[in-house]
Amino acid sequence: MKKNKLIFVLLCSLFVFPLFVKGQTEADKPMTINNKQSIFDFDAGCDLMSRYIWRGIEFSGNAPSIQPAASMSIKGFSLGFWGAYTIAPSAVFQEFDFVISQSFLNEMFTLTYTDYYFTDYTQNIEYFEYEQDKTSHVLEGVFSFNGTKSVPLTFMAAFNFYGADAKRIESDPNSDNFNQSTGLQYSNYFELGYSKSFKTASFNAFVGGTINNLETENTGTGYLGERGYYANDKSGIINVGCKISKDIQITDKYSLPISTTLVFNPMSQKSYLVFGISL
Repeated sequence: MKKNKLIFVLLCSLFVFPLFVKGQTEADKPMTINNKQSIFDFDAGCDLMSRYIWRGIEFSGNAPSIQPAASMSIKGFSLGFWGAYTIAPSAVFQEFDFVISQSFLNEMFTLTYTDYYFTDYTQNIEYFEYEQDKTSHVLEGVFSFNGTKSVPLTFMAAFNFYGADAKRIESDPNSDNFNQSTGLQYSNYFELGYSKSFKTASFNAFVGGTINNLETENTGTGYLGERGYYANDKSGIINVGCKISKDIQITDKYSLPISTTLVFNPMSQKSYLVFGISL
């Protein structure tokens, strides 16, 4: 536990201290260290979304979501934080993620590590609680192909490998662990995308699904069955849709990015139309 805290503090120090130094300089000058332009690049922003839909699953209920982000990058390596906070008095779950990624081969491919943290205000679970059976964290690894100018296709493969992933449930009625957790499902998600830019907007289409092999309920033995990480009870497509993005010119020097996303989840038979503004 102390080791996890120390690693987190060191990473935060690496991220926050240079950002503080940048805040002390004039806004119209590049960040400098010893009178040299820094090799670090910093970014921060916030999306205002009418709903929080992630991989075909609704997380924000019937309420908008504020999604702030901040990152530091250097030569293809990026370290950052991302959050999603529902604008609703009754909100129980909120999200705060820590992300590390490395792009290579001219940013054609990316490897990403994400530490998802889902806060549950009905339970007193500390952020630094990483014990397998108690934590609210989910650790995920992702491999992405980002496409090229001649190949406007993208592909990603994501795998949970630790934390509050969906559980395997023992199905053998003769076992002492019958209907009890026997480990993680190591849930996966795969997505194929297509993107194209037009004169006034950009278009992105996507289809994603999971192929986890889940045990189904057996009323004869009393087996309860398994439930997937993406609220699925079998393998299949869970996320199909398209997104249209454009910039609205506000002044000569400022434009406001907006987007509209249409999402279908064939597994749950649900659909969403999400509007977003990026600041």
